[in-house]
Amino acid sequence: MTTNRERQKRKRDSRIFHTMLLIFIVFAILAVVVVGLRWMTGSGRNDNPASIAGTELSQPMDDSSSESTENSQPSSNNTQSESVGTDTQEALDTTQLSNESIPAAVTTATDGLFAQAAGTWTLDGQVTNAHLEESGKEYHSLQEMFGTGSGYGGEVTIQPDGAITYYIGIGNGGTGQGEILGDEISVLITPYEPHSDEEEIRTFHLETVEEKQYLVMDFSGEKLYWGRKTAE
Repeated sequence: MTTNRERQKRKRDSRIFHTMLLIFIVFAILAVVVVGLRWMTGSGRNDNPASIAGTELSQPMDDSSSESTENSQPSSNNTQSESVGTDTQEALDTTQLSNESIPAAVTTATDGLFAQAAGTWTLDGQVTNAHLEESGKEYHSLQEMFGTGSGYGGEVTIQPDGAITYYIGIGNGGTGQGEILGDEISVLITPYEPHSDEEEIRTFHLETVEEKQYLVMDFSGEKLYWGRKTAE
């Protein structure tokens, strides 16, 4: 449970970080565009014949001064070109680095896993008890986990938009909105019973056993197997 909460916190922190990084990139690109426009505007004024003529008339008729001005202007233009080129390359490098460092976002509810798992699933006591017995962990049967209430069975319903509800036996169950993390569905459960001591986070994944597909729930470290409910 602690691991899943930490993972969700890291996910939120990562989203905030990457949002700030993207904002920084946008401002950097805007700065490059502004510098480029200013440089182009200044270049256009220097190329204007009237501007050149006015400059020549306002300057003393000194050959050495004219040569110095003509020699210094290309150097200034070259410096501006190099500066704009450097800023543009830095912005491109920053954009490429940010794209490489941003991890894949959490899959939305329109993606395939919700569609595959959508529907109603019933708790398969036989398969689950066999797995519990074989795993040799804390529990060896559903009755040990949920008491005599396990005889009432259980159901999980997953909507195409990721909304999930479930119950097991008496007093165990809840509802929540699922998120797809890799090949698993993770859901923060709000229990039906306020006094319920069940974990808040449940994970589900699809698994095939002997050519039959099951929805597998991780419940307190144990695997519970759910078969798709058939029409009665």
